[in-house]
Amino acid sequence: MKSIFACYSLNQDDVSDLMILGLHALQHRGEDGFKLDMKNNDEQLSVHGQGLVSTIKQPTFVADMALGVIDYQQHDDTFENQVFIEKDNLVVKRHGSGLRPLCLGKLNHTWIISTESCAIQSVGGRFIKDVLPGETLLINSNGIQQLSYQSQQQTLSLFEYIYLARPDSKLDGTLVYDSRVAMGKALYQECKIEADVVIGVPDSGVIAGLSYAQSAQIPYEKALIKNKYIHRTFITQKEKTRKLKVDMKLRLIDSLVVNKRIILVDDSIVRGITMKHLVKMFREAGAKEVHVLVTAPIIYTSTEQGIDVGDSKNLYSYQKDIEAMKKDLDCETLHFLSLENLKKSCGNLNYYEDNFYKERTRNDV
Repeated sequence: MKSIFACYSLNQDDVSDLMILGLHALQHRGEDGFKLDMKNNDEQLSVHGQGLVSTIKQPTFVADMALGVIDYQQHDDTFENQVFIEKDNLVVKRHGSGLRPLCLGKLNHTWIISTESCAIQSVGGRFIKDVLPGETLLINSNGIQQLSYQSQQQTLSLFEYIYLARPDSKLDGTLVYDSRVAMGKALYQECKIEADVVIGVPDSGVIAGLSYAQSAQIPYEKALIKNKYIHRTFITQKEKTRKLKVDMKLRLIDSLVVNKRIILVDDSIVRGITMKHLVKMFREAGAKEVHVLVTAPIIYTSTEQGIDVGDSKNLYSYQKDIEAMKKDLDCETLHFLSLENLKKSCGNLNYYEDNFYKERTRNDV
């Protein structure tokens, strides 16, 4: 899965710094590496690197056209959006499925293409529109034009709303923040629990946790403190590294949970490493009860188009039903938001990719 930030200046202004700033705003989508392509007249420079955007040295190359890509799992994926420099043109193609977002913006005389709208606004730009699934745009000195548009069955990823996208991004017209608020309200309607405190797991579980607390009229506490220098554990590929990151990423303020009934709201349970660690942490801190509520349905299959979470045997749901998972987690309640209410929370657009959450045969579960 690749995340894109590209710029084209109609005034031939240098946009290399702008492109790097935009990539910083998309860093939450991947940490494997990056690629930069910059062009000015007949000169072109390409830079590749591993790790975070912060490791990029400030470019001295002056470019009026620049393309930056962040990689998550460096492998070919047929559902990718495509943005590339071709001679004096910036060519933009959103995959016909619409699985991943792609949008158009502008800052003064510079056109911007970004995977998420939040990155456009982060650099001071103005969001203009979503690139349509199957749409191809051409940006050059003459401005912008639509080259082609081939509509097909759309399958926007639900995992974008749950986890991948920043809450200040809009995906096909729906603000991610609003979706996560709706998920919290839906969780309350599906699973009403008597408790003393609600706690959302940073970052993706916080908004839904606050929403659940408001709906239930239960106090919300920021009892989990996130180390901002440790990045997202889902997109870390090695299991040993992932476990170490979980230990370092989240710390608990014990005094806020001792002798209390806790509702813990998280975005998803994929491999179960984070949640098992958290429940154990709460138990050791003296929590009286721990109730786990999740804004994603049970994840039954290991591959959503464009996101590979490894072998299905690594999924927490593998050969476990709800009771087995609850027993293994050592929690009083384990509830996953229904697929129906998740879709409603995301705008009910009726064209979501939901393979993650469809139960297969008993041997696959």
